[in-house]
Amino acid sequence: MKGKKLKRADNSGNIKKRYAEVDAKLVIILVIVGIFAVLIGISQLTNNQEEAKEILTVTTTTIARPLTCEEQCKDNINCINNCKSAEVNKIIIKKDVNAKECDAIEDKKLREICITNLIVKQANLKSDPSYCNNIKDETQRNNCVDNVIFNKALLKKDKTICQQISKLSTKEICEQSIK
Repeated sequence: MKGKKLKRADNSGNIKKRYAEVDAKLVIILVIVGIFAVLIGISQLTNNQEEAKEILTVTTTTIARPLTCEEQCKDNINCINNCKSAEVNKIIIKKDVNAKECDAIEDKKLREICITNLIVKQANLKSDPSYCNNIKDETQRNNCVDNVIFNKALLKKDKTICQQISKLSTKEICEQSIK
């Protein structure tokens, strides 16, 4: 048996055929798994879109009303005061504003400030210091009158109008402002 080599059966054709069958089955399995993965992904995407819509709806609903100064500033008193002053200023700077907007402010002190500023604004727009007589606080009333007179003097560029101002420092500034 030394010289004889054993011949093996030529099974290479069968093996290639088997590999081809396995490759085809593997490809089919991979395609099915891929399709399944895509379907799961689409399902998750749809669920995420529904959740996102729900979150967006809840968020939109909760943001619908503006936060109060206390909610915005937590316990920071300076922040709360500045916020409330800004709310008053937002009312005052409007072109067409009326006292009803000031009356809607809950805080009594801020409501008075708003009304006073509204009166000062109206007095200056009309160049009429008699509007200032509606201000309760005497110091603020006098400041309002001086302010209206000062503005009238600046508009007319007339130093003699400054003489009507009661507060000396304001009178001097008025006169220095007009050349």
